[in-house]
Amino acid sequence: MRKIFILSVFIAVSLTATAKKYPFDMQHSYNVQQIRVAQDESRFVKVWGEANNADKAIEQAMQDAVACCIFIGIDGVSSTTGHNAEAVPPLCPEGTKAYQNHKDYFDNFFTKGDFLLYVSNSNSRYPTGENNVKVKGGRRVCVFVQLKVKQLRQRLEQDGIIQGLGDMWD
Repeated sequence: MRKIFILSVFIAVSLTATAKKYPFDMQHSYNVQQIRVAQDESRFVKVWGEANNADKAIEQAMQDAVACCIFIGIDGVSSTTGHNAEAVPPLCPEGTKAYQNHKDYFDNFFTKGDFLLYVSNSNSRYPTGENNVKVKGGRRVCVFVQLKVKQLRQRLEQDGIIQGLGDMWD
């Protein structure tokens, strides 16, 4: 019995140690532009990320798209057509104060990779040329991603971070 317990603890520790972590901070600016709105209300956006290599810059860009949607909102002007689309106000109405109010929640949400459930890379190939440039300290990469805004809102409502839209009239 003791050997099984020790083996279980060893497995749990090794799984925790190998779980991928995504660094997160609120101190940098986000560069996110809306491209279009899909029928399911998800948003296609163009987003830039910077990191020490291109793969990490892509992950950073995807994380930034979700963070921007939650804390800052996304402008409604399409960068490709110049036509107005419905802007996405920040899902957390108090903006970046929401991060301070729920710091543990958001640190876990972003560093453990939960944000990846609400964003997908829409690029058909690896970014090249002006969409993947060398900068001081690494790479600056531009990717097109799909943001699942409705599902993200539902998650934040379920977790008690934001008030549900239906709750406003109760």
